[in-house]
Amino acid sequence: MVLGNFTSYFQKFSELLRGFDQLVPHFAEYQRLFPDSERLRRATYEFQTTIIRCCSQMILATRRSWQNQLLAAMSQSFQTEIQPIVDDVTGHKWDSLLEDLSNYDYTAAFKSARSKRHNGTAEWVFGTAEFASWYGKDASAVLHLVGKIGSGKTVLAASIVDHLILSRHQTSQGIAFFFVRFDDSTSQHHESIIRSIIRQVLNHGPSYTQLLQLLEVSSNQFFDNDSLVALWSAGIKSFEDFFLVIDAFDECTLADRKTILKILSTLSRACQGTTKLKILLSSRGSVTEEINQLDIAVIRMAADERSIRADLTKYAEEILNDKISTRELVFQDETLFNSILQAVSIGGEGMFLWVFLTIEDICSQTNDAEIRESLKHIPRKLAETFEHALQRIMSNGKTSIAQDIFNWTATVRQPLTLDQLQESLAVKVGQSHSEPERYPNNIARLTMWCENLVYVEETEETDETDET
Repeated sequence: MVLGNFTSYFQKFSELLRGFDQLVPHFAEYQRLFPDSERLRRATYEFQTTIIRCCSQMILATRRSWQNQLLAAMSQSFQTEIQPIVDDVTGHKWDSLLEDLSNYDYTAAFKSARSKRHNGTAEWVFGTAEFASWYGKDASAVLHLVGKIGSGKTVLAASIVDHLILSRHQTSQGIAFFFVRFDDSTSQHHESIIRSIIRQVLNHGPSYTQLLQLLEVSSNQFFDNDSLVALWSAGIKSFEDFFLVIDAFDECTLADRKTILKILSTLSRACQGTTKLKILLSSRGSVTEEINQLDIAVIRMAADERSIRADLTKYAEEILNDKISTRELVFQDETLFNSILQAVSIGGEGMFLWVFLTIEDICSQTNDAEIRESLKHIPRKLAETFEHALQRIMSNGKTSIAQDIFNWTATVRQPLTLDQLQESLAVKVGQSHSEPERYPNNIARLTMWCENLVYVEETEETDETDET
């Protein structure tokens, strides 16, 4: 027993030392990339402190008298003595590997979509037979949410994620999600999507001690698809149901979509008999045939005008009340409110985007007579609504600045902060140095200059164009 305890002690120490050679280079690389990061400096100090504690423990052990070492060996395993330090270092190793796996902020797009949801909207889906069948199906299944641009698919997907989180059974159901952004090229790559989802699984799944070896293997194989599927299936095998929501799937390239669907099919086969995969994919109808190729049952649900008519009315009413409260919409005749609401609620191809831009057009009128006249000629096609917005830009003398803003926001690979956009707008071809006097004054007015064809996310201070 004494020999066994001594052996376990030094065996654990040997295992610990083998882990250091992978951790130290990571910290060194991070320090070169972020030399001024206080958080990184603190994490590095904590890591080094742990190593010193471990080595100190070993030195103290070797300096004990043979009587004390014999007593310790007979009374308890040396493994128990060093285990807390081993766990501490292993935890650092786990965190470092997770960061290598994915550091994409998958919550930002979800929070943005959730903030756009208006009271009482995006709830109709939970009463449909399609959702009930998908949610309760005793086998893996795909719910394909189909809708045209501006039909509220992303807000609906965010509402479904909230519903799944609130109603899940903590021990038997797992949830992950990813919202692809049309203005963020990184989010459209299959690697970003799959690796972010797997990190969510590992963050909330079984104890890391059960999956650390698989994560190390995947890292050593540069997170190739086969090792990722093995890691993913191991991470969710303790769940009876695993819900996965991917929004704006059609924003990915054909090659990326094929890779994602192939991985999902492989994962479904790997989990057969242990975990039911419940996948929700939202997209426009253009990728329907691709999704039909999955070897998982597909249930299709449309976010069409018939389904969202009540939501469009609620949305229009809330937008109108907001415009009135901010004095952006002013009228003398109180009956105009109902007239506007009725005209807008008729809808334009079942699009929330159309409702918003149409109300903006109405707000630009200067008196009750103009408002009534505009209600008679409301464009019912989104293209015509955009044309009205562009005409207002030109009549306000903002053509040049709006054109520059559209060019920049349509070209960049990710959303710009207001400061970044302000500086970009001052850049001219051949310019040799920064010219702050050319910066547009009060860049926060850009939504006014562009007649709300560009919007600003207040929380992130980034500007984005509507998907036009």
